[in-house]
Amino acid sequence: MQESAHFLDTLGRACPLPILMTAKALMQLSVGQVLEVLGDDPAIAEDMPVYCYRSGHRLLSLVEEEGGRVRCRIEKAVR
Repeated sequence: MQESAHFLDTLGRACPLPILMTAKALMQLSVGQVLEVLGDDPAIAEDMPVYCYRSGHRLLSLVEEEGGRVRCRIEKAVR
C-alpha cells in the first residue's frame, strides 16, 4: 500500500469547504499520488465518495474515527 505523501487538514471547516479544499489540493498532485484528508464535518462521510466518483479520483479509504473525525485517502486519477 502506498504511503500518503500529502496531508490536508480540514478540521473545523464545514461543507462545502472540505471538498473544495480537497479538489484544490488534488490539482497540485501528480497522477497516482495519494492525499490524506482529515476532517470533522459529518457531511464528509457522504460527500467525499460522491466527489471522488464524479471527479474520477479513487477513494482508497474512508474511516470514521473517535470524536467525529473522518480520515480519507484519495489517489489522484488521470485528469
